[in-house]
Amino acid sequence: MRILFFTPFAGRNGAEMMLWYTIKHINKDKFSCALFSGQKGPLIDELPKSVPFFLPHVPLKQTLGQRVIIKAKNRIFGKNKVDDPYKKSVIDAHNKFKPDVWYINTVLCPEAVSLALELGVPYVVHFHDMLFVYQHITYNNLKNAVEGAKLLVGCSEVVCDKLRIMGGTNIALHYECIDTSKIALDKKNTEKLKKKLNINSSFIWVMSGSVEYRKGTDLIPLIARSLGKSVSILWLGLGSSGYSYYIEKELKYYGIENVFMLGSKSDDYYDYLALADGLVLTSREDPFPLVMIEAAALGLPIVSFNSGELKNSLKMVWVS
Repeated sequence: MRILFFTPFAGRNGAEMMLWYTIKHINKDKFSCALFSGQKGPLIDELPKSVPFFLPHVPLKQTLGQRVIIKAKNRIFGKNKVDDPYKKSVIDAHNKFKPDVWYINTVLCPEAVSLALELGVPYVVHFHDMLFVYQHITYNNLKNAVEGAKLLVGCSEVVCDKLRIMGGTNIALHYECIDTSKIALDKKNTEKLKKKLNINSSFIWVMSGSVEYRKGTDLIPLIARSLGKSVSILWLGLGSSGYSYYIEKELKYYGIENVFMLGSKSDDYYDYLALADGLVLTSREDPFPLVMIEAAALGLPIVSFNSGELKNSLKMVWVS
């Protein structure tokens, strides 16, 4: 079977890391894979050489704006020609690779779902998301993702429950996982990082994830003020929104010096995790965070809210 995978960014978020693990470890005797990504993110360079990848003819962010104009022109002049740059890019990739099915990773690829329906291509949708993400996509996009797919894949039991509520019938549970062979710790580098940050605290908490409301980043200043300077908190993850700006200013306003917003640290990622004494998950909603599995693999204690699948996931991680 030939599978064309779709992903929005090729970035280091949990859903896309999971896709990369799947592509790398898929049974190559049974499946041939290719990837279409909305952007050329850092994970593109980590694809196996045997896996071809395709990108939009113009960046997806530009495509969205162009598409509005093109569709308006087509309605006015009655054109049916495929001149939407994103649509043309996908059709070119499809014709070149000739897949049997499209595998759409997350509901954040609504363009792929709409196009699959238009072209009559069978598709699978992998859900890593719950209600917080649902509110950021349109009614019809979520409806098409659920009702038109040949198979729905949920990353946890709670996600599968949401799919059943929405009328999904052919549902597969595929728990998130990590490639433990990639965990290579450098104790000397860990000590070097600690000295670089000038951390003298008796206990270090770490959190990894995008700086966003769903991840509960705004709780970090409150936690830091409550615990005092004997504790340090490291946050690994990018953020460039107004929400990130607010967090930065709140830390400065209260003079909080024991919180370190480190951004993305892909090269030293596991050494930063190993630097910590525990993982604190502040997420308001998280179906099955990969960082929880990573922390468990390093033997770190985990503290979290019971949001999403976290309670059951923690039991599963520690038992396995």
